[in-house]
Amino acid sequence: MQTTEEERTLINPSLEWRPTEDVSVLANLFYQDDPEMVPSTPLPAVGTVYNASYGKLDSDAYAGDEWNHFSKEVLMPSVTVNWAINDKLTFKHILRYTDAEAQQRNMYNQEGFITGSDKILNRVAYTTDEKMNNWTTDNQLAYQLDTANTSHNLLFGVEYQETDSSATYYDAGADGTPNLDLSNPDFSQIDAGTLPLDIYRQKQDIEQSQLGFYLQDEMQWQDLTVVAGLRHDKFDSTTEQTDASKGAVYSNKTIDNSASKTSGRLAAIYDFDNGFSPYASYSQSFQPVVGSNFVTNKAFEPTTADQLEAGIKYLSPDRATQGTLAVFDITQKNVVVADEISYRSQTQTGEITSKGFEVSGSHMLSDWVDIAASYSYTDAEITEDEFNPDVVGNTPAQTAKHKATLWADYYATDKLTLNAGVRYEDGMQLDKQNSDELPSVTLVDIGGSYQIHPMLTVGASINNLFDKTYVGTCYDSNNCWMGPERQMSVSLKANF
Repeated sequence: MQTTEEERTLINPSLEWRPTEDVSVLANLFYQDDPEMVPSTPLPAVGTVYNASYGKLDSDAYAGDEWNHFSKEVLMPSVTVNWAINDKLTFKHILRYTDAEAQQRNMYNQEGFITGSDKILNRVAYTTDEKMNNWTTDNQLAYQLDTANTSHNLLFGVEYQETDSSATYYDAGADGTPNLDLSNPDFSQIDAGTLPLDIYRQKQDIEQSQLGFYLQDEMQWQDLTVVAGLRHDKFDSTTEQTDASKGAVYSNKTIDNSASKTSGRLAAIYDFDNGFSPYASYSQSFQPVVGSNFVTNKAFEPTTADQLEAGIKYLSPDRATQGTLAVFDITQKNVVVADEISYRSQTQTGEITSKGFEVSGSHMLSDWVDIAASYSYTDAEITEDEFNPDVVGNTPAQTAKHKATLWADYYATDKLTLNAGVRYEDGMQLDKQNSDELPSVTLVDIGGSYQIHPMLTVGASINNLFDKTYVGTCYDSNNCWMGPERQMSVSLKANF
């Protein structure tokens, strides 16, 4: 990527202690520091999806500036305690703390190109500074109960988490941000000392808490397994939001949000002697949403979803062949939607349904070669959108209708494994108006690993082997993102 670089430090050690045969304590530390990351700066469809007067842009095309920057740091220690109280009863405790922060200097496109041009991009520079602290604890009791002809695995749990976060956004406006000539870009136009980032400022301080109780029973009658579960969540949040322009505060409000929801899950699978196992499931989900409705000025309600799934699984007697066929129907309600002109004007009248099927399978051709393949078809539809009623019935943007993969593993020796695969994607819309469809893309990946000795394994992979230039996704005609270029990575894994 032009003018940018990537740098990452990742540390993830863990230590297990067993004070007795029945108790284990696992301490884990996750630390990731990304001081340099590629900012997700969008490009217009003209020059990426379509030819411009100068042709098409390369895969490393960039609409930002040397000023652009993105960094992220995450610290996440955790402790997991497992206690086998007796042969029937076990207890599990998880405690996790997260401290994360991210800073960004980036740009977005203000209505695309200037009037009469297909190469002079009208940009807006902005910055974000985000911080988050979170405590989460999950406590579970599992009990195994056997009756005359049924076995039960009962699970009862309590989960609680608290989150304090803050986000500050500054915007320089279109008049304060230099335009960019995509046909002959100059990536050193911004002077940080004179950039008018006080055109618009928004600061949010958010306190959240969520308490969840859940109960599940996994029941087995001979070859039939049924899982039934309930979960109740209570969510509370307070958002202090300040909006200002050129240093003058014009809005200062507090948004209190409380919500509770009981969701359920019911699933069943039957194992036949011939290796086939039909199954069906119904599940509900609950996702709290922070913010307020632009129309009613009330706090957002939680986004909920209902999912139906049915299918059949197969496992051959020699376990060399396995496969799954599944059909699904998902409905999301209370989806947040934004005004086409002002993205900060949001309401909650969106509803999206997704129907389709997935098929996958793998087969061991010999002791040396495994192959795996998958295909999914998704028919997604916008069924409600008060802000933009013209899009009802359309396919949401950034949703591929067809996805397929083919992968092969070759075990050259006991220590050397080679693999290769093909990925295919098609049927993604340019925008939610469905004005056009992005071209399909086929990519090739390769990789391998070698066991130096039982404790040490080295691996390598190359994604997008032939460095194909393609548009990965678009939100609309002014905001598209190129797919990743050829990426090579090397890994070293040690087992102690």
